[in-house]
Amino acid sequence: MIIIEDFVQLPDNVKNSTLIIGNFDSVHKGHQYLIKEAKNIATQTNTKLALLSFSPHPHKFFVPDSDNINILTTDVKADLLQKNGIEIFFIKKFDESFSQTTPENFIEHFLVKTLSIKNLIVGKNFRFGAKKAGDIELLAKNSEKYGFGFFPAELLNSSEGKISSSLIREYLAKGEIAFASNLLGYDYFIEGKVIEGDKRGAKIGFPTANLNINHIMPPKLGVYAAKVQIEGDDEIYKSVVNIGPRPTIDTKKLIEAHIFDFDKDIYGKKIKIYLKKYIRSQVKFNNLSELKIQIKLDVQKTKELLKR
Repeated sequence: MIIIEDFVQLPDNVKNSTLIIGNFDSVHKGHQYLIKEAKNIATQTNTKLALLSFSPHPHKFFVPDSDNINILTTDVKADLLQKNGIEIFFIKKFDESFSQTTPENFIEHFLVKTLSIKNLIVGKNFRFGAKKAGDIELLAKNSEKYGFGFFPAELLNSSEGKISSSLIREYLAKGEIAFASNLLGYDYFIEGKVIEGDKRGAKIGFPTANLNINHIMPPKLGVYAAKVQIEGDDEIYKSVVNIGPRPTIDTKKLIEAHIFDFDKDIYGKKIKIYLKKYIRSQVKFNNLSELKIQIKLDVQKTKELLKR
């Protein structure tokens, strides 16, 4: 997949594409459906399939003090998009100047003159431009003016209603991982490189692989039963995972995965942590001995849960 972040003098091989626009911040079932529909159009018109997304997320730009709402890192999103058939991934910087772009200028100067799009696909609720003044009616009108195909797509629904990243965030914030995974269309996971910790877990007999989570919205803080996949290793390992600060030790917010029956050095390696079931909230214990007893109980419960 080609990733484009600089839009000055674009190469010809990324122009004349079939383009989808959206944040696609979770690449959920609805996003996958939209990509599938767009892929059919790209095949019929012999064009490459491209997606335009924005960084930072517009919500973060307009409310800079808000918590991080990204469900995925850019790398994970790019990987999922590629697996779903996206050939070109445009990442447009969302800054003050771009936020004030009128819908008409966005169409004429960016979609037509810069990207030279052949086809455009968006959801029927798509809004764009300064103050979200643009809609699908404006896109339809301008598609005739500038000669590109325009295909507004129906949104995919589930038994819970409209499939949306907002609803997925709500489930994650409640620790309801199974519901989130159902809407995502894949098992929810957190990916990152293992960083070196203070090794306090190892000192009480429970070494952990630690990930920094500042770059994504964490799920509900607490302890989870999980499975772990390690870069370069085909085996799937069972694990008990703590997400959040360590109230008995310090306030540093991490993901700590104690991987069962595992003693290899994986510092710097990329791992995927698949959360399966929320076990309990975080508790501040009086000492490390009490913490050790609780971790043993967490390990036992996790093994029972992952047997089912």
